[in-house]
Amino acid sequence: MMATLSFAQEDNSVYVATSFELPLGDLKHIYNSTFNYEVGYRSAGTYFISDIYLNYTNFTPKEDVFYFLETQETYGSVIYSDLRFIALGASGAYRIIPFNKYFTIDAGAFMNVTMTDFAYELDATGLFETSEMTVFWLGIGPKINFNFLLSDHLSLSINNRLVYVISTDDLSFDYTFTSFQTGVGLEYLF
Repeated sequence: MMATLSFAQEDNSVYVATSFELPLGDLKHIYNSTFNYEVGYRSAGTYFISDIYLNYTNFTPKEDVFYFLETQETYGSVIYSDLRFIALGASGAYRIIPFNKYFTIDAGAFMNVTMTDFAYELDATGLFETSEMTVFWLGIGPKINFNFLLSDHLSLSINNRLVYVISTDDLSFDYTFTSFQTGVGLEYLF
């Protein structure tokens, strides 16, 4: 019996993915773009897809030292560490009706708990402050994936997410982190 390729069946799968992550908002002034890495488990029905995943991102600062003008005669400085995110999350998506049996688009939303490691040194007139912290934040946002079935058990996807990381600790930052991720994933269906 010959197997037929089709997304229109219920599948469970594991996947690995990498994405290029672009910092947005205030984050883009301090940190460079970077790659992130993800592993996950996906359960797909004919129309609804859910997955759980573990994601790792490490942003590096654009400069070794950031200087700022305190008064007309004095400067202060800030040194930022790498900004590491480790996220454990889940997502749900609706599979848009396949254009054919080899290609689908799914759109949905995700939510994750993100652990962040971060440190900085602030040197200003009359003030020297260092801080190291590990903070748990909430990440949310929309996503859209383009999926290409390569064989009975292998799928390639182009993944896109707009990420909002919401601070639960007002000591760390006065704003949320926003970034855009786009990348590819390879999925093994069983």
